[in-house]
Amino acid sequence: MVTVFGGRLTDDRWESSVNLAETDWIDSYIAGFALSRDFARHGNFHFGWEIQIVYHFGVQDHFEGNGLIYTRYELPADWRIFKSLSFGIGLSYATEVPESEIDRGGDSTNALVYWMGEIEFYLPPEELTLILRLHHRSDGYGLFPEDTGTNAIVVGLRWSL
Repeated sequence: MVTVFGGRLTDDRWESSVNLAETDWIDSYIAGFALSRDFARHGNFHFGWEIQIVYHFGVQDHFEGNGLIYTRYELPADWRIFKSLSFGIGLSYATEVPESEIDRGGDSTNALVYWMGEIEFYLPPEELTLILRLHHRSDGYGLFPEDTGTNAIVVGLRWSL
């Protein structure tokens, strides 16, 4: 699968970012490209990997690379709006220490944990879907030394090849 996406960063913790009506947006944006592939399936559950290249612009100007494994639950086919729900976790590396993370936490580091939560929607061409994703870099509850992170709400298009 190939996914292109774009979004805007928030100044909220991830739990608050998902309430879009009360989200505190910042003037920083991302645009990204991802390749993903399922490697196993069990019933409606798909398991796979994804790699991403993400460009940050606005408050900060750098690239980010993410690699993750995911599980995707494919909803029954008669749900003609929602296609799947996904969660993935892995590692993130930013080419520069992100300014938005320094502004929020006082310090940061290039490498952090990456995770995402995603809802996928059907579109009329069967091979094309719309995604809505929470894009999150974090210290992983202490796995990395700095208490920091990035949250972005992103929208994208996915092509199944």
